[in-house]
Amino acid sequence: MNKSKKLRSSFPSDQREMNYYSFTISFLAICFLASVLIAFHDFTLHDQLLPNKHFKSFPVKDWLKCVQVCHSVPSCISYNYDANSHNSCQLHKCGFRDRCTAFGNLYVSAGAIFHQLKPVNYSNVLLDRRI
Repeated sequence: MNKSKKLRSSFPSDQREMNYYSFTISFLAICFLASVLIAFHDFTLHDQLLPNKHFKSFPVKDWLKCVQVCHSVPSCISYNYDANSHNSCQLHKCGFRDRCTAFGNLYVSAGAIFHQLKPVNYSNVLLDRRI
């Protein structure tokens, strides 16, 4: 009988250890996902634009309207706003991994603004080469 008492008394310890490991693994998984999601910061580049990659183009009253429209369209990753071209707003389903890559691949256009609002995944990332 002592043996069965000993088995029952060790069970809660094993259960606590299992809960501890489950909690630790869950916590680490959440931290990893949070770091991946938080790692991207939107960026804006003045006098730069991404040519010929838009899926929608339309005139807007001002830059803020272009931001609002892109933010409200789920597939919009980035946009161009060009005050010199009748306040045109061009929405893109693609973008760059980071600001440095974008800067090296965009075209100079005085008065234009390129703004990437959302991170890209493998299917909508533009490669590191002149577009």
